[in-house]
Amino acid sequence: MARHSAILPKNPLAAVPPAPWRGQEAPRRQILVELGFYHARKEIKKSSDAEFAQIAGDVGGSLSPEVFEAAAYQRWGTDRPIARAMFEAADVDHSGRLNRHEYLLLTEAFFSETKHNALYEIRARAIFFNYAAGGDGNRIARSQIEEWVRDMCVSESHVAAIFAELFTPEVMQRYGGWNFNAADFQDLLLKNSEFIAMLSKYSLSRTDLLRRFRGTEITQVQQQTQRVVMHEREVMAGQPESDLRDACRGDGAYYDGIPKEVDSDLSAPTSCVAVCAAINDGFRLHSAMRADGDWRGPLACRRDTDAFEIAHRINRVMHRVAMAMQAETDIDDSEWMMQGTFLADMLGTNVPAEQVDKINCLARACHTVLRQQPSLVRVSQPCKVFGNVHGQLRDLLAMFREHGFPVHAGGDVEICNYVFNGNYINGGAHQVEVVLLLFSLKIMYPTRVFLLRGSHEFRDFLIDIGERLGFTETCAALFGRERGTTVYNTIHGVFDWLPLGAVIASRILVVHGGIGNGNWTLSDLAQRAHRPLKDINTTCTSHDHILQALWSDPVDSDEAMCRGVHYGCTRNIPQVPEFGADVTEHFCRANKLEMIIRSHQLVPRGYRVMHDGRLLNVFSARNYLSRFTNDGAILLVATDDQRNLRVKPKILLHFDVLYRGPPPAIVEDFVARRL
Repeated sequence: MARHSAILPKNPLAAVPPAPWRGQEAPRRQILVELGFYHARKEIKKSSDAEFAQIAGDVGGSLSPEVFEAAAYQRWGTDRPIARAMFEAADVDHSGRLNRHEYLLLTEAFFSETKHNALYEIRARAIFFNYAAGGDGNRIARSQIEEWVRDMCVSESHVAAIFAELFTPEVMQRYGGWNFNAADFQDLLLKNSEFIAMLSKYSLSRTDLLRRFRGTEITQVQQQTQRVVMHEREVMAGQPESDLRDACRGDGAYYDGIPKEVDSDLSAPTSCVAVCAAINDGFRLHSAMRADGDWRGPLACRRDTDAFEIAHRINRVMHRVAMAMQAETDIDDSEWMMQGTFLADMLGTNVPAEQVDKINCLARACHTVLRQQPSLVRVSQPCKVFGNVHGQLRDLLAMFREHGFPVHAGGDVEICNYVFNGNYINGGAHQVEVVLLLFSLKIMYPTRVFLLRGSHEFRDFLIDIGERLGFTETCAALFGRERGTTVYNTIHGVFDWLPLGAVIASRILVVHGGIGNGNWTLSDLAQRAHRPLKDINTTCTSHDHILQALWSDPVDSDEAMCRGVHYGCTRNIPQVPEFGADVTEHFCRANKLEMIIRSHQLVPRGYRVMHDGRLLNVFSARNYLSRFTNDGAILLVATDDQRNLRVKPKILLHFDVLYRGPPPAIVEDFVARRL
């Protein structure tokens, strides 16, 4: 059925008009020559081309607006409207895509102090596209120009004075009144000598106007230009599907249905496009309140794909089973839904060949997303951090049930990010199921769910946990030796692209292992970790910072005698030392961090506070390997009403072999950091 709704989001490019004046610019190559990129500054161009190739997949390729928007947030912290304005400003040939030369001009315009008319023009166009985006996008109206001036001023009186002085009747007559188009706006900023002269009366200059789209000041623009928009979908619970279809009458709305592979039990919340009963007769949403694209982000799996149907089913089954567990007697993960019972439920089939096909489909979609995100990802707060899971699916689902589900229909993923800190396999009875659940969450919510690499996500990783508990044997037991090998290699092909760390709210570093000797920086993790990282011996041993981020352990004491770096102690890997509290303090200070969160080691309580509160260990698999009586924990990172970034452990208590009852959950609150 064709989609028609008064509140459906507009195409992200619909706000961008044709720009005939672009054809008057000098050829891109000539601009690059003038900027020195083929001579004195050729190393900068080489680095930019390598970064472009990582995002686009090929240095000769091009970037779509959606891919660029996702990459811009991870690299520079820019939100989608700002990134889209930057994209359109740098799209010199008006192709709707960025090539490597345009990408280089973009980074030079917004993240350097270089002076060149071509860069000034890009900055001016970015301002236009950013402020015009709230209307029809073709012209910038008076109210939008006032908003731009307001963002530069300290008071409303200042706004009124500057506005009246700059936009005189003579200026308005020259440009045909209000509603500037992009060419007029650029001419006003860069070429109108009277306008530029008037700026000096208020100690302003052309540079002041253009600097709003440069470097760290981009973040300030984001905060000041935030607008309210209307979401086009609704989340329902407890209503029969027939009633939903009956509610859809008229031409102004539609119902896009429940995915066909999900059972018709709608007791769990379900998302669909808002029906006409919720929309006023004759309603037309104001253009300024129309949302741009999918709230899940430009990399999210499209709803009309096989991968979406598979992931959606897995998430629904996960939610249903987790809720049903509440009424069950608590048992160990190794005794629960064995022989692939849960896997068949997740994938909707018990035929191995069909299961493998669906796993391959899900893995390809996840691989595509991970390739387009950097090796050090940026995560905003609030955020939940999970430690080692080790294939213990029942514990993971219990955590979701007790502390929130990462889904938008019945969960909190719309307002909270999720970071999973590695070691998803080797140990538990449901390793494949855990991986598929996390892959499905990643492709459904790529900018909300982040999967980091752990020490176990390598093909050549060996540990004495018993052959039965290894990932190789788990795959073979579920699918047979030949198909099991296929699944094993497919999943590891995705692991090869997992990021190595995450920075939460610019204050907290999350890595699986630790910081080792501390003689490296966040930039090393972001720029000197060339994926795919296929195995430890050939791709990691030449980069000590990668090994240390994945493998290093802290000294298990804050005493003075344990300060410094201690080689020869960590798992018999020479390049990976243990590190003391002073190393953690120095690393945090050098990288402008407040805390480091790591996993990698079992701790009895599920978390452990170390190194003067700057280091926190989290481990989420309780009763690990069915041998230990450890609790499991996750960490909630969120701002409190005292403007602190508060880290709050949430615990799932272990159960004793003699105890059979609902798993208790508790919350502990212990540390706050001032933003």
